[in-house]
Amino acid sequence: MKQISHLRTVCYLMIIFAIIGTSAGCIDSQQTADNSGISNQIDANNQSNITTASDDAVKWQNPDNSPIVRRIAMNDSRVQQLLAQGGEIVGVFLSCHPTPAPPPDDSGSGGSGCAPALRIRYNEVTVDFLVDTNNETVVETVIEVPSGSSVDSSGDKILVTRHGEVILTLDSDYRTIRDELNYTEGELNFTVTPKKVHMEEGERFKINLTLTNRGDNKVNVWKLEEQVSYEIIFYKNGMRIPYMCGVIERIELTDEYLVKLNPDESIIHTQDSHCWELNRGEYSLRAIYYTQLGERITKPYWVGRIEAEAVTISVE
Repeated sequence: MKQISHLRTVCYLMIIFAIIGTSAGCIDSQQTADNSGISNQIDANNQSNITTASDDAVKWQNPDNSPIVRRIAMNDSRVQQLLAQGGEIVGVFLSCHPTPAPPPDDSGSGGSGCAPALRIRYNEVTVDFLVDTNNETVVETVIEVPSGSSVDSSGDKILVTRHGEVILTLDSDYRTIRDELNYTEGELNFTVTPKKVHMEEGERFKINLTLTNRGDNKVNVWKLEEQVSYEIIFYKNGMRIPYMCGVIERIELTDEYLVKLNPDESIIHTQDSHCWELNRGEYSLRAIYYTQLGERITKPYWVGRIEAEAVTISVE
């Protein structure tokens, strides 16, 4: 196996927590505290900073509803606390909890634990406050922490430390803490195996593709799909054999396209050879597995490119 490149080298740690004990229309005294200490921060991050996800995502995502998300999130004591410490509002985004609780019916969320969220950045830490727009509460919070950080949640505060310095302090109202780093890094092995290496001219044969996680981490990968995540190539005398099946219409991928590979687990895909015209002679069969950024996938996943070891076949 030849691993050509491996992107997303900046690792991160996802710390996720959900707020417990909230109910519709109920905001405690701490949440209704005076906001005067952070009013300047709110004014500095005006409506022009608010962004939304793609047009076809969910019903809340339009300029009229984005201020609603901001208003609800601003009533939460943790938002007030983070802004008072010097955090900056990035905007309103669609954010997804990697281990979500079932969302309320018609909550305005994107489903599968996704909801509109106010995003705040502080000391290289990014915090998404996910909002239930019907009940007007912050229901979950997703925190992205830079690589090399440590987390202490043993007391009544969550302390994020990096290089011996505390870079974030928040009230300890977390339900879960989860490390998402291992879902982006893995030692992957990709192989291409024809069902036979000697065949007659015009004979069709099966080609098996196998992607295996050889590392110690769980890792999210793309499904094996032709022209989307892998390419098969035949060479004869150094010349590439034309692909005869045409090009598919490519659409942006979503979370449903991800497969979680545990250590030593594999995904296997089989393709027929009918897309290539193989006359008599000797051929080099090669395959490449690849993923990329820029999709509509919200969960972390491995990004890179792997070339399988070539296999020699002969056509009589």
